[in-house]
Amino acid sequence: MFFLRSSPTNITFKTVKELLKLPHFLTLDSFHISDIPDKFDIESFYIYMKKNKQTKVYLNFDDSISEAYKIRLEDIIQEIIATEKHDYAPPFIMFLGQIEGNEIEMLNIFRRYYKSSF
Repeated sequence: MFFLRSSPTNITFKTVKELLKLPHFLTLDSFHISDIPDKFDIESFYIYMKKNKQTKVYLNFDDSISEAYKIRLEDIIQEIIATEKHDYAPPFIMFLGQIEGNEIEMLNIFRRYYKSSF
């Protein structure tokens, strides 16, 4: 398990690429990061998420992320919700201002996939 409470100074655009270079990152049971700023390369991480078959991923974004970043997160969430059968481990994504109901739907998808609760 890996848990990171971030701050604006310890997350950069390169963070995702650096994480993916770590051999054990791809074999983690769970990965939880909170207070994620919009410097986080969500596009590269989303590519990883769609290949991830085992790691439970929890992403909680900082309240200060931009509207454009929120829109992109909502697009990703909508794609995950619209997918009938996930051939990857769906992440749990949340942020302030998320479309009402999407957080619950993401949690339901996450629970169904792992057949557990947290």
